Amino acid sequence: MATYSNQEKADMHFMCGLANGNDLEAERLYRQRFPKRHVTDRKMIDQLHRCMCETGSFVTGMHDTGRSRSVRTPQVVEVILQGVGDRPEISITPQHTPELGA
Repeated sequence: MATYSNQEKADMHFMCGLANGNDLEAERLYRQRFPKRHVTDRKMIDQLHRCMCETGSFVTGMHDTGRSRSVRTPQVVEVILQGVGDRPEISITPQHTPELGA
């Protein structure tokens, strides 16, 4: 699958606007204005336009991107509790302080 710069995506979206949402006309306008650029087909322009209108972003989905999130499993919780037990000063739980009456 071809990848496009944000500028190319913005230009495709703009052509779709000029064509009043007609993806076939948008493809023609895009090819006419940017003859050296590659565009797969009108479906790509339609998909970009729809995504931008629905989400306000060219990003189609955030799954499987970037760093994975950690999962709270009993093993992870145990490791965290063990770490806090070894170093109680890092706990966010209020500590017992007799001088403050707590």
